[in-house]
Amino acid sequence: MNEHSKIWPLQEAKAKFSELLKRAHADGPQTVTVHGKPFASVAAIDINARTEDDKTGQVIVDAFKKCPVKDFEVERIRDYGLFRDVET
Repeated sequence: MNEHSKIWPLQEAKAKFSELLKRAHADGPQTVTVHGKPFASVAAIDINARTEDDKTGQVIVDAFKKCPVKDFEVERIRDYGLFRDVET
């Protein structure tokens, strides 16, 4: 891989993971290949771009409100699978 390439063979991506992350932040998304074929993309996120709405879920609520399709219901699903009974 040359210094300006955005394509990383898997072994090199693993060996130079810190550099891969720095490049993703500085130069944009980086592609990781397996056997020469694109397999994954690594992209930096801007943690400062998050707003209070992101934390409350208001962003998704607003998106649903703007949706032109109004005649649908979203079934509320509760998954309690992470808990188990413990004998005391």
